[in-house]
Amino acid sequence: MILSDAVSLQLSLAGMGVIGSSKRLLGQMISALSLDEGEIQFRPAGDIDALVAHRVPRALFVELIRMSGDEAGNADRASIRRMFSLLRQAENDSTKIARSLLAWLGSLTWPAEAVAGEGQLVRNLLAELDPQVVVNVLPRLDDPQELMGAFVLAAFATDDTSTLKAIGPALNSLLS
Repeated sequence: MILSDAVSLQLSLAGMGVIGSSKRLLGQMISALSLDEGEIQFRPAGDIDALVAHRVPRALFVELIRMSGDEAGNADRASIRRMFSLLRQAENDSTKIARSLLAWLGSLTWPAEAVAGEGQLVRNLLAELDPQVVVNVLPRLDDPQELMGAFVLAAFATDDTSTLKAIGPALNSLLS
């Protein structure tokens, strides 16, 4: 089998159970979606435009407007549960919650915000969902930010293969 590019190769390797393809493709994803923040920076507290640009669910604006991205990444367990409760009150459909969280995660700039800032908070909020909900939504993702969010989730997982298999066709389209 001849593979035409690095994306296809990495997705094929993930399909065969080789762990780590997400980390090897991360730079391409960041470039494809123009998510490189240049110098390290976190969203400042009070920046409503950044909350909108990051696709933060509106139900969380009241909590996050008072925090910087760095502070959001360091939210304690009680704050995470409170924010998840706000999400549940605004939207009862777990699939919609998963998609909105993945879009938020996939809209964050790299490296600071996506790794240590709001990205950490979003990964914690996703962990509050039944894992099967996230697994079930993966093959249906077609929005670039949702795909990036799933990709980021894979990059932070011990084993990224199942996530990459699920989003592989859409991911290949995005990066080709």
